[in-house]
Amino acid sequence: MSVALHPSPVETPVSLLPQPLESTIQLHLEACLSWTPSQPNAEPLWTAIRIAATNYMMTLFIQGKLMGTSPRTSLLRQVRPNHHHTG
Repeated sequence: MSVALHPSPVETPVSLLPQPLESTIQLHLEACLSWTPSQPNAEPLWTAIRIAATNYMMTLFIQGKLMGTSPRTSLLRQVRPNHHHTG
């Protein structure tokens, strides 16, 4: 099952999780995407990043580690305009 990240500027894919799991997700994504700085800034790079991040987050959702009853409610968080998520 694949999930497309929502393109809306007011919805940002972030976890609604306690800080320790959020940190684990960040560390995992940083490690699995460490190859990205050496790639050209073009659509194939961003496609690969979206796929890698979505696959990892879907794995967490399937394992029951994310809050929400569907991938959409687990992977997206409504953010108010001019509001900065500080973690």
